[in-house]
Amino acid sequence: MTLRNTLVSSVLSSLGLEQSDEANLTIQIFTSKRCTFSKVAIGQAQDVVARLNYKNRSIRVVESPVDDNPSLLEDLKIVALPMTVVNDYYLVGVPSSGELESIIRNILES
Repeated sequence: MTLRNTLVSSVLSSLGLEQSDEANLTIQIFTSKRCTFSKVAIGQAQDVVARLNYKNRSIRVVESPVDDNPSLLEDLKIVALPMTVVNDYYLVGVPSSGELESIIRNILES
């Protein structure tokens, strides 16, 4: 499920979490040790990034475990893990590679 939320960057910034900028695109994946799908989501994102090649932009995958910072769940209104954030897109669960690639292309080519 994909949700678009314009408040994401302000919340991430206030929490001191990594964000995208003009030269870099950050794919932030919120995970938990207890979530069996967290590693799947990270691997899926890394596979998509490996396939994409943007000469003037760097794309990186950043894991943000919530186990030691449970306030993240409330601050970001996380209801399920894993949750992937790409700019102002929330992807709850494990996104398909096509969905993630489409969002990345849309952001980088706009």
